Amino acid sequence: METILDTVIIGAGPAGLAVAGSLAKSRTKVLIFEKEGAVGPLWSRHYDRLHLHTTRGNSGLPGFPIPAKSPRYLPRKYFLSYLEKYRERFNLRIQFGEMVTNLKKEDHHWKVTTDKGIYSSKNVVVATGLNGMPFLPKYPGLESFQGNVIHSSKYKNGKTYAGRKTLVVGFGNSGAEIALDLAESKADVGLCIRGPVHVVPRDFFGIPVQTLAILTHWIPTWLLDPIFGVLVRLVVGDLKKFGISPPTQGINALSTSSGRVPVLDVGTLRKIKAGEISVFPGIKSFHATEVEFVDGTKKSCDSVIFATGYRPNFLDVIEAEIDSKGRPICKSIQGLYFIGFYYPLTGALRQISTEAKDIARSIFKY
Repeated sequence: METILDTVIIGAGPAGLAVAGSLAKSRTKVLIFEKEGAVGPLWSRHYDRLHLHTTRGNSGLPGFPIPAKSPRYLPRKYFLSYLEKYRERFNLRIQFGEMVTNLKKEDHHWKVTTDKGIYSSKNVVVATGLNGMPFLPKYPGLESFQGNVIHSSKYKNGKTYAGRKTLVVGFGNSGAEIALDLAESKADVGLCIRGPVHVVPRDFFGIPVQTLAILTHWIPTWLLDPIFGVLVRLVVGDLKKFGISPPTQGINALSTSSGRVPVLDVGTLRKIKAGEISVFPGIKSFHATEVEFVDGTKKSCDSVIFATGYRPNFLDVIEAEIDSKGRPICKSIQGLYFIGFYYPLTGALRQISTEAKDIARSIFKY
């Protein structure tokens, strides 16, 4: 027998909770399905030192701001606690340990199939985000490497890496922060930077870079990118001599065209400049005890940590067109919504709050 609902939300991360919170004052029957056992499961798995890179005031979900007494940049555990309090504040209904396996449009409702039952709902919100599945690239010889290999989603802290020869592959925000954590734990750290990347300080002279992005978003990209470029060079200097090259596109142009955001530096550059983190180019191949890079250099390694990002996994649930970054290209299908697949320079959590309120208004309307 099918259970009748008004709105089904897939995923109990910040995006899913934000939509449910925005709908809380209505009398609609809302149910969140979360395949794992707690809210914010991805956040619970992140490495220990993780902090939000967006400010407290711009990271709260609709209807329940993060308390003003909290740190400017919330630690991971604080944010998880906030998500649980958000759930309690709006008394959100969450079906933990139940995975949605299929969505199908039938007349004026959606048939939602899970591994435990079948539901009928007027609306479905896909809130699984871009970070659904860890992505591990393939390299020649990787299967013969005798050291320890993990994805960054399995990394917790640098305590067990002290004195070990470790390579971090990938220079996004996770890769940069994990390399910093390893260096502070006295590991022998190599950082593989596979291509050009923008690096900006998290704060410009005490002002959060997110605040600057919000205040200047109205300025045309052709004018804003050169201004940001000058500011960044003044603060971080010329990074080419350290093996870090900027993309040909400016920060805003690159974000718009490909969804790539800059690395927000919280201390990694200082370690690189001090020689405590060695920078390497892309990988050519793996050998039993070492990694060879495209420029012919080699590094002996005990451990390799792939900070190579994630891929979305909503395609297992519903067929949809996606762009080059794996984001859904939303066609006009009444009652189907996607949230949390766009990370602008002004902040992903801020964007989620905006999208959640828009989705709630659309659901109220129809």
